[in-house]
Amino acid sequence: MSRLAEAVDAGKAAAAASGGRCDLLAQGPICIEGGKKVLAADAAPRGMLTHITFDDAHGLDTSGYHNHAVKAPAFGPGIGGVGHSARYVGTGGAGTADYTEISHHASYAEALDTFTLEMWIYLRQDSTGEWRTVMHKGSKDSDRTPTIFLEPLTRGLEFFVSTTDATQPDGERLWSNSFVPLGRWTHIAAVAEGHSLRLYVNGLLDSENTTVGTIVHNTGPIYIGGDPWRQGGVDGFVDEFKVYNRALTTDEIQADAAFALNGVEPSFVELGCMGTGCDLEAALASCRAGYHLCNLRDHYSGGYLVARTMGWSTSNSHVWSKEEADSGGAQATSWSGDAPSATKTGLGLCCADNE
Repeated sequence: MSRLAEAVDAGKAAAAASGGRCDLLAQGPICIEGGKKVLAADAAPRGMLTHITFDDAHGLDTSGYHNHAVKAPAFGPGIGGVGHSARYVGTGGAGTADYTEISHHASYAEALDTFTLEMWIYLRQDSTGEWRTVMHKGSKDSDRTPTIFLEPLTRGLEFFVSTTDATQPDGERLWSNSFVPLGRWTHIAAVAEGHSLRLYVNGLLDSENTTVGTIVHNTGPIYIGGDPWRQGGVDGFVDEFKVYNRALTTDEIQADAAFALNGVEPSFVELGCMGTGCDLEAALASCRAGYHLCNLRDHYSGGYLVARTMGWSTSNSHVWSKEEADSGGAQATSWSGDAPSATKTGLGLCCADNE
């Protein structure tokens, strides 16, 4: 009896120390049927405030903070064919919006100006000409800490936060260089750290910016897949939604996104340049120290795969190569429909130098 009393007292002390995160406390694994079945919990990740796997029937939060979905979402296939995801049909606006709602928790605002959002997204619909909500926290449209939209005319991402800068009432933003492809899973991570905003796509640091003002939080709920104000949301699936009260490191984000690049090392390829300003000379000049304009071997070793996965290229894109640069543009090593030397712009990929 004395050992039982000690265990109960220890449990009470641990419950008080947990700050209300735990309903049941045990000093070790729980054994069932004389040890035939052992239940051992995963370690609580440092700084995690919300983690919805969408693998259960209710959209439950496994972080310990009880940030469960208000209403169970419709379910779709999970990433890698494992478990389930939340399925959305892309409708938005009052009365017709399709989204998952998570009530506000004080821990979100306590994160102050440092936090991380992570999720996987699978799009079934191309750009619509309207802003589409991926996730939005706020009690009104102008509350934007944090918010991720799909751009109206592309499948590019924009990461918003509300700040003290009065000249930007709709929030300060960071837009992606990458475009979310259709019909495949894409990992997104949005990081705020002080005045720094960073956006990762498939584990690659896609873009970063510095805010003018200080981040301002709100007490509104989190909406995933849509919101009550936009005319559109995600037509597709969202999986493994996570919120942290700290800035995840690049290594941590790449570990979570490892599935996205099909085994290609995230640091192997970087975006050099693309679009109308990316001629051969610009492509050569776009690579930083330690990187070079990818050659054909680099392209076939993962460059082409990463470019398609990140939405940088399509089947008709011209991708510059070191061989083209060495020939002065006299030979075309990437088919774009034009004859050699006729191609004026393309996509410049930078590959890591061999050690």
